[in-house]
Amino acid sequence: MNVIIGPVLVRGGAYAFNAWTPDRGLIRGYAYPRIDDAYYARHAMLDEEREATGREPVVCDTLDAFRAEVAAYETVARLSAIRSRSRAARGHQVRGQMELAKAV
Repeated sequence: MNVIIGPVLVRGGAYAFNAWTPDRGLIRGYAYPRIDDAYYARHAMLDEEREATGREPVVCDTLDAFRAEVAAYETVARLSAIRSRSRAARGHQVRGQMELAKAV
């Protein structure tokens, strides 16, 4: 997954949407004076992501869905990092035990 695109919301009397990527985090969208312009920009972002990555972005129609998707992705990323550190630590222990066995 490359991007999660949030719903069009009212922000400061204008219309905007946010997006989230693993690399950049939360990306606040430009505030458009007309709702049609905000939806047009959101659709353009979808098309750009599809073309650039060949993958389908996650599109959320509610703020709750957007928050849940971002939280789920961040949780998976944290678990992956923990597993990677754990594997690296186990590999270090095994190497240490092999060196100790050779020394004896």
